[in-house]
Amino acid sequence: MSKFLFGLLAAATLVLSSCRNEPPTALSRQLNIFRNSTIVFPETMLSIGERSFIPASLHKDRPKMVFYADSSNCLSCVIARVRQYRTLIETSKKTGAFQTVFVLSPDNIDYHEISELLGERDLRETVFLDTDRTFKELNPSFPENPLFNAFLIDSEGHPILVGNPVVNNKIKSLFCNILNISENGTF
Repeated sequence: MSKFLFGLLAAATLVLSSCRNEPPTALSRQLNIFRNSTIVFPETMLSIGERSFIPASLHKDRPKMVFYADSSNCLSCVIARVRQYRTLIETSKKTGAFQTVFVLSPDNIDYHEISELLGERDLRETVFLDTDRTFKELNPSFPENPLFNAFLIDSEGHPILVGNPVVNNKIKSLFCNILNISENGTF
């Protein structure tokens, strides 16, 4: 199983390196370090409740497809893109095979602004706010390279796939294969 996952990560490296002008060796090194890490979520993360922020509720027993954005990204732009992931979120709920997690780590957090931008309740359930901006602190092996801002972790927090399955069909195929879900009728 370990060799299979490493093969998937190696394939992801090839896909990622073909998308950037960065030398493959630097990207391979970053991937190897990231692959050997364990992703930790801050206990202080919040999600968006009906009238206020509430403590985040992550499923500890499931793999997670994680999308990370910090203050270097336009918050309203990131939240607008969350709507593009509706089918991924629906697949997550329908199959129960994984949890979709958007970790936002903005400088300033305004409940009304974020709540209004997100709108629909099903989107709110997938967005988690890193209020004290400790996600990267707790995960020192998390690369600065934005290609690593979308990744799949197993139920123990180990990265098993890097890349965005919604925008890359090769990553989608690997994603579905790892989670044993059908590519047909998914996102």
